[in-house]
Amino acid sequence: MKKRDEETSKKIGYWNNLTHNLGRQAHVFDDDDALILLKAALEREGSQAAFANRVGVHRSYISMVLNGKQDMSHANAIVKALGLRKVYVVK
Repeated sequence: MKKRDEETSKKIGYWNNLTHNLGRQAHVFDDDDALILLKAALEREGSQAAFANRVGVHRSYISMVLNGKQDMSHANAIVKALGLRKVYVVK
């Protein structure tokens, strides 16, 4: 946190005014959305095998994710390769 001079930070409403710019704008995807992104990445890559080699996972693992036998939320290497990260959102 930046150092602020004490007189400025003691003004009434100073901290309250700063709260308007807190947080980040983000897109929130669920597992189904991530699966669509995976399928698009596979199309761009050309095959499951090519994508698997680039990401460093087995082709069969990608196949299990696509067929619903492996949950997308546990596919950390795939999620990272898609440029995503896991976060928790309070409903």
